[in-house]
Amino acid sequence: MKILIIEDEAAIREEILDMLMFEGHEVYEAANGRDGIAMAIQQIPDLIISDITMPEMDGYGVLMELKDHPKLKTVPFIFLTARADRSFVRHGMELGADDYVVKPFTRTELLAAINSRLSRHQAIAQGFRAEVDELKARITRMVTQELKTPLAGVTFIQQIMERQFGELNEAEVTDLLQKMRSSTDRLQHVVQQIVYFTQMESGVLTPNAVKQSGSSLYLSQVVPSAAEMARRYAYRNQQGAIKLDQRDVESTVWGVAPLIKHAFAELLTNALNYSQEEQAITLAQWQSEGLVWMSLLDQGTGLSRQDLITAQKSFDHLDYKQNEQQGLGIGLSVAQRIIEIHGGSFQVGSVPGKGTQVICGLPMFVARG
Repeated sequence: MKILIIEDEAAIREEILDMLMFEGHEVYEAANGRDGIAMAIQQIPDLIISDITMPEMDGYGVLMELKDHPKLKTVPFIFLTARADRSFVRHGMELGADDYVVKPFTRTELLAAINSRLSRHQAIAQGFRAEVDELKARITRMVTQELKTPLAGVTFIQQIMERQFGELNEAEVTDLLQKMRSSTDRLQHVVQQIVYFTQMESGVLTPNAVKQSGSSLYLSQVVPSAAEMARRYAYRNQQGAIKLDQRDVESTVWGVAPLIKHAFAELLTNALNYSQEEQAITLAQWQSEGLVWMSLLDQGTGLSRQDLITAQKSFDHLDYKQNEQQGLGIGLSVAQRIIEIHGGSFQVGSVPGKGTQVICGLPMFVARG
C-alpha cells in the first residue's frame, strides 16, 4: 500500500517511515503541509498520516484541501496529535478525518489504526466497485436494447420498401414512412440522452460551460418547440392536449437553448406517457423574486413517494403494470441536472391517482445597459 506521512518533526517522521517500510508498504514523506499536499496529488496514496501542528499549513488545512480533490477526497486520513481532549479530536473528525493517534504512540497502536482504516477502505471500495460493475452491466443491456429496437424497426421497413416498392400504394408507403419516423425519433431521443448524460458525468457540461457558451433566451419561445419534440419522443398519447399559460413572456434567462429545450421536452414526454388523451397537461410560466418559473402539471397516474425517488434516479424504471416501459430511465434525471447547471431549482411533487407537478426556476437575465 502507498502511505504518505506528513510530519514536521524529523525523528517522528523517520520512526514511522521505518515501521511502515518494514511492514512492506510503499512510503512517501513530507515535512510540512504544503509539501504534503503536493506529494499527495503527485502519488495518490492509499492512506495519509498527518500531524496537526505544522509550519506552512496545519493538518486541518491539509485535510480540507485534499477533501476537495476528486482523486483524494476518499483516501483514509489519520491525524497524529499530542492533544487527546475530546473537543480537539472532534474538530478533526468533523472535518472528515477517519482516525487519530495520540503521541507518543507505540508501534502496535499505529499499525492497528492503519490496518483498521485500510481494511475498512478496501471493503468500501470493493462494495462500490461491485455496485459500479452491476450498474455498467445494466446500462449496457438497456442501451443495447434501446438502440437495437428502433434500428430493427427501420431495417425491417427498409427491407419491405426495397422488396415491394412497386407494389405498395400511397397509403401503405405513408404508413411505413410514419413507422420509420417513429423508430428514428426514438433512436434520436436515446442518443441525445446518452450524449447529455455523458457530457454532464464527464464534466464537459458544467455551470461554467453554460455561462461561457449560453445566450439570452425567452422561455416562451423555447417551450413550443420543446412540446413538439416531446410529441415525437413520447411512446404513447402523442396527441395529448398541452395547454400553455405563459405570463411575463418577455422574461429572459441565460442558457444554452438546445439544453433547456431538451430538459422541458423530457418533462413533457413523461407527462404524455403517463397521461390519458382526455387529460390536459398544463404549462404555466411566471416571474417572481428574480427567477423565471415554469410549472408543468399533469393529471396522470401520479407517483408514490418511493416511485418518485426511483424516477429521479438514473437508469431506473418505474414498475407500472399499465404502461409499457421504454427508454433508458434517465429522462427526469437529465432534465433536473440540466436545470441545475443553469443555476436553477427543480422540484417534483406527485399524488398517486391525481397527477404530478414539476416546478423549475431559472435565474432571470437582465441585460446591462
